[in-house]
Amino acid sequence: NLINGTTYYIKFYTRFGTTWSTNTVEVNTTPAMVTNATDYFRSVSSGDWNQLATWQSSSDSISWIPATLTPFTNAAHVVIQSPDSVWLTANRSTKNLTLRPGAKFNAESFNLIATNSFTLEGDASYYQGGTGSTVPGGSGTQSLSTTSNYHFNGTQNGTANNNNYPEFGNLYWEPAATSNGTMQNNVAAAPFNNGIVVRGNLTINLQSASPFEVRFGTGTSTSRRHIVDGDLNITGANTILVVNNGSVISSIAVGGNINVNNGAVLRGVNSSGQAIINLKGNLNNNGGSVITGAGSGSYSFNYTGTAAQSINNTGGTFLYDVNQVDSINNSSSAGLTLNTPITHAGTIHFIDGIVNTTATNLLTMDTTATVADVSNASFVNGPVSKIGFASFVFPVGKLNTGTSGNTPGYAAIGISNIVGGAITDRYTAEYMRGNASALGAVTAVGLDHVSHCDYWTLSRDAGTATVDVKLNWNDAINNCSGTYIDNLPSLVVAHFNGSNWDSYGATGTATGTNTAGDVSWPGVSVFSPFSIASTDFSNPLPIAINYFKGTKLGNSHLLDWKVTCIGTPSTTMVLQRSSNGQLYSDINSITADAARCNQPFTYTDAAPLPGTNYYRLKITDADGKVSYSATVVLLNAVKGIRIISIAPNPVVTQTLLLNVTSAKTTQLGINIFDMQGRLVSRQALTLIAGYSSLPVQVGSLAPGTYTISAVADGEQANKMRFVKQ
Repeated sequence: NLINGTTYYIKFYTRFGTTWSTNTVEVNTTPAMVTNATDYFRSVSSGDWNQLATWQSSSDSISWIPATLTPFTNAAHVVIQSPDSVWLTANRSTKNLTLRPGAKFNAESFNLIATNSFTLEGDASYYQGGTGSTVPGGSGTQSLSTTSNYHFNGTQNGTANNNNYPEFGNLYWEPAATSNGTMQNNVAAAPFNNGIVVRGNLTINLQSASPFEVRFGTGTSTSRRHIVDGDLNITGANTILVVNNGSVISSIAVGGNINVNNGAVLRGVNSSGQAIINLKGNLNNNGGSVITGAGSGSYSFNYTGTAAQSINNTGGTFLYDVNQVDSINNSSSAGLTLNTPITHAGTIHFIDGIVNTTATNLLTMDTTATVADVSNASFVNGPVSKIGFASFVFPVGKLNTGTSGNTPGYAAIGISNIVGGAITDRYTAEYMRGNASALGAVTAVGLDHVSHCDYWTLSRDAGTATVDVKLNWNDAINNCSGTYIDNLPSLVVAHFNGSNWDSYGATGTATGTNTAGDVSWPGVSVFSPFSIASTDFSNPLPIAINYFKGTKLGNSHLLDWKVTCIGTPSTTMVLQRSSNGQLYSDINSITADAARCNQPFTYTDAAPLPGTNYYRLKITDADGKVSYSATVVLLNAVKGIRIISIAPNPVVTQTLLLNVTSAKTTQLGINIFDMQGRLVSRQALTLIAGYSSLPVQVGSLAPGTYTISAVADGEQANKMRFVKQ
């Protein structure tokens, strides 16, 4: 009954005859160094779970000894340490299992059950095999770091087995499939609507000898919503990933890229359900296939990034059929760029964002294709092609519209009433910013002038049909400066033959208002380019203000400007000045003939008014028509800044232009506040001495109302409010 680890003293009594003597001996007991079934265990080397040399044990997780038992069901906690790799040679169970960063655990051939908790820390790796996909700790607590690696390997066929899956870090689905399987969570209480959740990358690579499918959703009753924060990698010649194999909805949101590699297939639907992919990164097809699939179901590919996205192709195949409905919803100024030609047979919704194309990387709309929701914030920046003989409005526009900056704009060109067309006909259109008259002279009898602002190319690449061509205008987009249209009856559509503007359509085809409308040319049989034009001088298309700027030079103000004059024998430009921006007086007048009109002009105001000076140009053409420039504001002071305006307002792009005047060259601090007075953005810009239009980034701001203020040299400028849409 002695207590282990205790010191005892034994006294001996000895008698010789009648004499007694004593002797005391010290005795130390030694504890029994053995493992108990309920101990803590930790690995000390790579090895078999069943080998004692793999483990140390401890009764209190503080003092460790070489294990005399291997971990089993009642062990308090089993920890695999880095860089150890532990494997199973038989099925095992324990209460709590933790893999430290860098550790590995192989359960491909046998199963492990962690009844209380299962934890992967850092980049720990767990390899799961067997005929099912039970995650250790399925009935307990599961904690997998976002950088951990979980491999479903072995003989798995991909069935979900009603598991309540955890949120994975990196998930590798690599079974040696023998039948089609489904990757989904069948438990109603599972996160994200019964879907798989991956906080890192998801890699799917079937190891089978023949093609098999892995499905994100199947069945008729439960919708599935999957989340992959990183990349979705589909690889292997026999891997077919099907988004939806059922009759309800199955979706996946991918925060990184989708990579389809090495003969793998990404298929939308197999049946009557709806498949949805929301992609924030790039779509990279590296020798694989991206297809809609089979059945009557619909497939939506939605580009939802907040930074530049692209579609890239290296030896792969894209097939967009009539059941595919895609959307562009990229909030960045860069939008979505095609780095491969795409032919689409379904519908594209231009909700928000730009699609960038080229003649090589062309967007082609097939015979059944349609477009919807096109706006000034969402269109194709580049050429678009259309196959067939159905009426079609090309969703074209340009990023660099207007003289005030990079404001995007939609400027449609349409074809209709196609006579003699065939299903193999093909047309390609593009909207061009630039001076149409600069392409060549006007030689058509009765045509006075063409637009100095823009034009369209429209080619008939295949076929012999005649079509009605319709061009659209909108002051906010087509306008170079001032009013774009002021007399509808004289508007026509003009054609350029490669050398000159040689022909045009009939007058009286324009509809709408001076601000927005369209003009048509019926029965066109010659193509590319086309421009809005006029048969007389009524429309003020010939005169445009290219720029009007102001800078400070010591105590003087330098004003410089350039205009484009076409089809007018003379132009009078009067420079006006005001102290309040309302009452103006003339300070200089110039009358120029057609040749001089197109050269730059300057004027120095040697005696500006004290304080704020407002300047504008009053332009009168040969017919007496008057138009005005935008206002330039300069400060005649030693120091000081002032915010003049914000454009556009409301803001529909990622950048606004802050028009500011400064008394001297200085650094400007921009502060943006929400309606609760919280600072949401801070930027630094450089001001010149004079009037500046400064780009301010607002792409990260949520829709709402904001206040912008500016500080320079310790002085606070006036504040101004704007709306972000």
